[in-house]
Parts: sequence; C-alpha cells; structure tokens
Amino acid sequence: MKKYFLFLFVAVTFLSGCTSNAKVLINDPQAYDSYIENLLKRLEKTEKDLGSSYATGLSSSIESTYQNSLSQVKTLKKSIDSLDAFKGDPGLQAAASKYLGFFQAVYEKEYREIVDIMKKPGITELEKKRFEEIYNTIDNNKNELKTELMDERLKFYEKYLGKK
Repeated sequence: MKKYFLFLFVAVTFLSGCTSNAKVLINDPQAYDSYIENLLKRLEKTEKDLGSSYATGLSSSIESTYQNSLSQVKTLKKSIDSLDAFKGDPGLQAAASKYLGFFQAVYEKEYREIVDIMKKPGITELEKKRFEEIYNTIDNNKNELKTELMDERLKFYEKYLGKK
C-alpha cells in the first residue's frame, strides 16, 4: 500500500511539473520560440550524426546510428505535436510539426533505403545514382519546408516579440 501511495505522489508531482512548464511555454513567447529552436537544433545534430556514420562506411555503425537517429526524430516529432498553439495561433507550431514530420518520413523511407544500400559490400553505379536522386529530392523538399518554417518564425517574432 505504501508503494502505491509513493507511486501516486511521484506521478502527481511529475505531472504538476509538466503542467507548469507547459503554461510557461504557452504564455511566454520567448520560451515558446526557444523550445522550438531547441528541437530544431537537436534535429540538426541528429542529421550530422547520421551523416558522420555514412562517412565511416561501417555497416554496423551505420545501422545503429540510423536506429538511434530514427528514434530521436520520432521523439522530436512527438514533442512538437504535444505543444499547444501559442495563444491559439497555430502557425509556428504547425510549421515546425510539418518540418519534423517530413524528416520522420524521410528517416522511415529514404534514409532506410540509403542505409540498406550502404550495408552492401559494393555500391553499383545505379545505386550511386539513386543516392543522388534521394538527396536532391530531400534537399528540395527540406529547403521549401525550412523556408515555410522560417516565415512562420518571422511572423511569430513580429507578432509576439516585436522583432523583425
């Protein structure tokens, strides 16, 4: 019985802490934007880690880094999706969610394909060409979504932080 009450106490304490953090984010535009910026920086680091893994060429390293990176991207996507719109304005949160959703889809499909090819003993010319196609498609879509996200951040800054 004591364990049950201890568990209940810990759960309530934890949840009340989460609620107060969420309230701060919803009411403080600087904290809200910083939270999203932090998620985006974590995504950049994840991308760099995976790129470094590709450079090593070791199939065991590539696979484990890919799995860790995929898990990280899914966590980032869940984090942004659990964030409420700032003062009822969904623009920045929605753009960040779309951007992270794009990366989650890329990790699940295109990067999976690249990892599978990289694990093979030799890469054919056709596979090299496929790499280029995948990267060009990812870059084009990523740049378009990043522009949308930066536009929403600019609108957010102007509206809530009085900055341009």
